[in-house]
Amino acid sequence: MSSTESASQRFAGIEDWDSTDLVDGMVEGQFAAISAVRSACPALAQAIDLATERLARGGRLIYMGAGTSGRIAAQDAAELPPTFNWPYERALVLMAGGNDAFFLAAEGAEDSEALATEALDKANVGPNDVVIALAASGRTPYAIAGLVHARTVGALTIGIYNNSGGKLGEACDIPVLLDTGAEFLAGSTRMKAGTAQKAALNSLSTGVMIKLGYVYRGLMVEMLPTNIKLVDRAAKMIAEPDRLPYDRARETLEIAGGSIKLATVMLNKSMSKAEAESQLAAVGGSLRQGSGLGMSVRLETVANPDPAALAAIGTGLGQFNDTEVGPAGRQALAVLVRGQGDAVVGGLNGYTAWGWLYVQWLWLDEAHRGHGLAGRLLEMAEAEALLRGSHGAHIDTFNPQALRVYLRAGYAIFGQAQ
Repeated sequence: MSSTESASQRFAGIEDWDSTDLVDGMVEGQFAAISAVRSACPALAQAIDLATERLARGGRLIYMGAGTSGRIAAQDAAELPPTFNWPYERALVLMAGGNDAFFLAAEGAEDSEALATEALDKANVGPNDVVIALAASGRTPYAIAGLVHARTVGALTIGIYNNSGGKLGEACDIPVLLDTGAEFLAGSTRMKAGTAQKAALNSLSTGVMIKLGYVYRGLMVEMLPTNIKLVDRAAKMIAEPDRLPYDRARETLEIAGGSIKLATVMLNKSMSKAEAESQLAAVGGSLRQGSGLGMSVRLETVANPDPAALAAIGTGLGQFNDTEVGPAGRQALAVLVRGQGDAVVGGLNGYTAWGWLYVQWLWLDEAHRGHGLAGRLLEMAEAEALLRGSHGAHIDTFNPQALRVYLRAGYAIFGQAQ
């Protein structure tokens, strides 16, 4: 007997359980369902990668199932167009017994292999398509026959099932076993098995859409804002990541004809609608690439950085600050402590900019510490900064010996020194 249809002795007396125990027992099963999906993560990841390749070539997602499994498949397919603007014609659901079986049980339809083959032939299944068949028992003839037929024409086949002994896994390219075991109600696979199938499909279809570029910064940027709630959500998607004014985002969204991607490029790149359309078209509609975040980069840690590289970083930062904050009016500021023979035995280094004194480091050699010189260095630096129009000081130093000096001078210390 299939593990999904077997009866657990633990639940043999549930008719006598009180309502709290009933709910607790059923909810416990839902946790077990998610645990089963987690165990199938490697197979789901493989399915995402291979399905993405086929769909990128223009293929379709074709779901197949009977009864509960078919209805769960239909729900996943139905959510793709509104969530990702995925074309309706590229998300098909083939239900044993036809469309009427979504609402009325079609007894016996799941046993027909011919119906599966006929449905796939009518859909003109091909090598770029991804056929996903679901069956809790793993032995539904309709689902197995569909996978076998789809495989003969070169389609990618994925089988999702809940019984480790099911033959469904042998009929497909990628078997996804969700071993949920016996149900709270023996054989009622709309419970644990159904939850696991839904979670697996959520992961699979969402992962594919992310890989295809239908998601940007974790947002559903392909969504069509077809009502007031969705228009508001779309405007926030455009405004919030880069802290842009909401009203400006909503106005640009309207100009862009409701396209979140187009409005985002228009704002981030200061482009007209036509320019943004051209930019997106050049990168296949990928907002990640169209916005400049898809560029190829290499991160490198270096012990002895090239002076030219450091200069480039400094120049870039200076240009950014001048653009975003305004001209810095930056002036270097240093106060030196000279000892015998005019040798430098300590000092303070920093600069003034944007009305602030920035102290980068303060140091005294050991022989000159403990005589109040550090405090005097700060006082002299502050006095010069005031003459330059500064209204505050920012200390940025990692020198632990100076902490006491700053505290005595009334500075707040941020962070922790060991």
